[in-house]
Amino acid sequence: MLKYDEVMNTQRQVIYEERRKILEGRDLKEESLTMVEEVIRSTVAQFANREIFPEEWDREGLLTAMNSIYATGITAGELDELHVAEEVQERFVEDGIQAYERKEEELGVDEQSGLLILRELERMVLLSIIDNRWREHLYEMDYLQEGIGLRAYGQRDPLVEYQREAFEMFNEMKDSIRDDFVRYIYRVELIRQDEPARPRPQRVQISHGDDVSGGPATGAAQSIGSKVPRNAPCPCGSGKKYKKCHGLTA
Repeated sequence: MLKYDEVMNTQRQVIYEERRKILEGRDLKEESLTMVEEVIRSTVAQFANREIFPEEWDREGLLTAMNSIYATGITAGELDELHVAEEVQERFVEDGIQAYERKEEELGVDEQSGLLILRELERMVLLSIIDNRWREHLYEMDYLQEGIGLRAYGQRDPLVEYQREAFEMFNEMKDSIRDDFVRYIYRVELIRQDEPARPRPQRVQISHGDDVSGGPATGAAQSIGSKVPRNAPCPCGSGKKYKKCHGLTA
């Protein structure tokens, strides 16, 4: 049992160290732009990559996918003129970073602290997403540990299997944190609600297209109690894990 706990303790140390850095007020701009670039490159690779001919690229699907991340300024006509996968990636990365810089300029500077508002929002959004995804991960790890002993019937070492799957799940969680952060931060809005006699505190609002919520905590918190564990069998009866079946679109 101690070996299983060691796996969780290692993961916990990584997450807690990230939370500590955020709470200490670390500047996240460089890290944020790195996540933006990674998400953009991985998205482009799904629709346009060197393994297939340019005429077979799903350019329309690519533009739709990119607009779900941020409001891209790249048009269908401009995209039609690009025929090298690396050029497509570089063009979208450039466009995505420019959009991020515009968001920073749009939000401006906090009058009281003199600091860029986006820097504080980056910390708030990332911390909230990490906390929600970590809680969800703990729930899934409990589910994994409960059934890992059954692997022995298949002549497999339960501990080795647990370590392997825990590692994969942890990496998936980190990827989901990155993806969630990029999608949220582009849509974050600062709504000032001031009364003449009594200024009210500022409120952060995050919008998802037509859907508007109070922040990343809302959707994630609701999903914890309502969705099937990602490593559980899919309820549709396919025999696949939920995360590999209907969980892909959840």
